[in-house]
Amino acid sequence: MGASSRTLLPLLVSSWSCADGFIWQQNPCQQVTTVNDVDFTLSLEEYTRASWYVQKQQLTTYQPAEDLYCVTATYNLEGAQVPFFDGTVVTVYNQGTSSDLQPVNGGGTLCARIADDSKPDKLSVAPCFLPNVFAGAYWPVYIETNSTGEYTLVAVSGGQPDVVLSEDPILCTTSEDGINNSGLWILSRDPVAEPDALARAEAALLAMGIGTERLLDVQQGEVCQPAYDARFMKPRDCAAPGVCNPAAEPQECSYGGGIGSWLLCLLGSTLSPCF
Repeated sequence: MGASSRTLLPLLVSSWSCADGFIWQQNPCQQVTTVNDVDFTLSLEEYTRASWYVQKQQLTTYQPAEDLYCVTATYNLEGAQVPFFDGTVVTVYNQGTSSDLQPVNGGGTLCARIADDSKPDKLSVAPCFLPNVFAGAYWPVYIETNSTGEYTLVAVSGGQPDVVLSEDPILCTTSEDGINNSGLWILSRDPVAEPDALARAEAALLAMGIGTERLLDVQQGEVCQPAYDARFMKPRDCAAPGVCNPAAEPQECSYGGGIGSWLLCLLGSTLSPCF
């Protein structure tokens, strides 16, 4: 099923004018809704059941264009904990390669937190050693299921879009700078999604007022198989209780993403068990 698109009051943002002093300006960006509605509630068990393959995504500070190859996201319910929080935590294994298929590291293993269990589609993500105040939004805004209820395709926004791309029609996206409130992704349970499925996802985003012009294609498929084989991945047909969410082996920190990502990964690996 797809997320419904509902128009709410536009967000109000403040701005500063040297001539006029402090004024309020209206941000025209449509407020997006996540996938939960009266007919659908996101199931964490299904969402984490099998790995996701990123088909298209927007650039972020921590994922430049040269790292958008064979990008996968595997979510695991393994009892992870983060500081000062006793709610549900999902371990996140985001992995990719550079164009030469060498592993890159986006900061090590992450933790997705759900502050309100009644809203499992309002996740926030950060390195596991950081408290929730430093976490960034990760919101599924469109999702498709097959005839048996398995999730097959999802579009995710890194929070409320507030960067205006066009004014007629009004289309907005998230920032490509910084870490939080950034990112836009379309992910599939198949390594290579059907073009019609991607077209539906992009059409749904546009209907919500989210621009898709900055989405970049991500290389997937047979060429990525060695990278898939070297990772913690869960197959699409994973259905056995206790098998689909095993405890993953600790990941080694890769230098491929640069010294900053490598140091952050090492710090996270060292401090996470302390909490």
